[in-house]
Order: sequence, then structure tokens, then C-alpha cells
Amino acid sequence: MNLRGSIHRLLKEIGTGRILNTAYDTAWIAHLNDVDSSISERALEWLREHQLPDGCWGTENPRYYHDRLICTLAAMMALARYGRHEDRPRWQRAQLALDIVTKGLPADPAGGTIGFEMIAPTLLNEARTLGLSQNHRNGILG
Repeated sequence: MNLRGSIHRLLKEIGTGRILNTAYDTAWIAHLNDVDSSISERALEWLREHQLPDGCWGTENPRYYHDRLICTLAAMMALARYGRHEDRPRWQRAQLALDIVTKGLPADPAGGTIGFEMIAPTLLNEARTLGLSQNHRNGILG
């Protein structure tokens, strides 16, 4: 079975416009670089175009800090791992934005996203392994 061919067939079957692009999902598509670099590059380009002015990724309005934390961690790791040298300022801005996002977590009226307690530590550990995050775990998980 040809994995690359299967992915392309699946994408043709699904078509475009059936689901909204999200930073979190797009960041994981960027991790497919070893399978199909063209898919990964398109995802990285989407991330470059959709970084918010404050350095985060995620929904702009309403400001939902749990979403922004997960999206920002996933996006900055994708850009750091698979992006170009010119992407460095993007993920560095994201690192600074994580401090603001972390402080805003208690203000989210709905609380954490589904699975936040499992996803956040996993992303933080991966970010730490890549040298992207050192000090955020305590503030995020309380």
C-alpha cells in the first residue's frame, strides 16, 4: 500500500471547504513532512499567514486562552521543527505570547478545552525537548 497515494486519494475524496481550518489541526498536518513535504509546506504557509498580532495562534474572538495555548504550542513546534530559518522570529514571538496566555487561563469562563489536561502536558514536554519552553508547566496546570 502506497501511503502517499492513499493520502492524496483521501484528500481528493474529502475535497475542500468541508471543515474549517484550525491552527492546531494545521500544525499537525505540518508534521507530515516526512510523508509528503508539499502538504507540510502548505500547512506551514497557512500557519505563517494566520499568526495573530499578539504572537499566538487560535481563535481571535472570543479570546479563549486554553485554545490559544494549545494552538500556539502546536504551531510554534511545527515551525521550529519543519519551517525555514525566517520562521524563527514567529516562534520566538509565540514563546513570549505564551506568558500572557498562561496568565489568562484562569479568566476563561468555560475552563479548559476537552482533553486539555492531557494535551497541554504532552505539548509542553515536546516543546521543552525542542528547547522552546522552559517555564510554563506550573502556570498552566496550576
